[in-house]
Amino acid sequence: MAGIGFELRKMLRRDNLSGMLGAYAYAGIISSGPWVLSIVGILLIGVLSLPFVVPGSLVTQFQVSVTYLIAVSLILTGPMQLAFTRFTSDRLFEKRDGLVLSNYHAVALLVTALAGAIGIGCALFAFPEQSVLYRLLMTAGFVVMSNIWIAVIFLTSMKQYKAIVWTFLLGYTLTVVAALVLRDFDLEGLLLGFVAGQMCLLTAMVVCRWCCSGCLISTSTSTAGGKCCCSAACS
Repeated sequence: MAGIGFELRKMLRRDNLSGMLGAYAYAGIISSGPWVLSIVGILLIGVLSLPFVVPGSLVTQFQVSVTYLIAVSLILTGPMQLAFTRFTSDRLFEKRDGLVLSNYHAVALLVTALAGAIGIGCALFAFPEQSVLYRLLMTAGFVVMSNIWIAVIFLTSMKQYKAIVWTFLLGYTLTVVAALVLRDFDLEGLLLGFVAGQMCLLTAMVVCRWCCSGCLISTSTSTAGGKCCCSAACS
């Protein structure tokens, strides 16, 4: 994650065992925490739904569908994540913070359009044996997941590492609860719960982005040094 090295150097300056252990623990939680939470959430949905969803192959189909959503959305947004990370780092270094937010909006709009077009194409021509609701949920989930990865890049550039972990924890907690509540509706119910939880996760990230955007606008018109002041609010 962008900028995490600076935080780790501060911990390692203590030059003792507690500082080193703290740095390793911090790096592990911040860098891998969201991925661990997502994996645990999907596994929990599968394990807790297996006795109630008949046939059990529907649970496997749900997990495969979510895996494809995550994988394809990462592949689609990967090049834009790298480019936006580089762009954001350079603009923050140059104290031109005002350009970050507008370009985030442009990238998010581009991702939404691309993911929507691909999702609609797959909904029309793929999954011929699945219901219309399943296709719509896959399309919506694909768009939401793609936007989540771009929002993560924006928040990491603002050094909101703790906010990312907490929003993922909240989002996947709601995802598990929603999927378990809707599991009586079989595959579509599980997928609806997943998409609803991811929407909550993206909404939480947008709230943090809104906090950071106010700081970016204020610092871009002042001489405060361009440092994002929303750490306390989002972390």
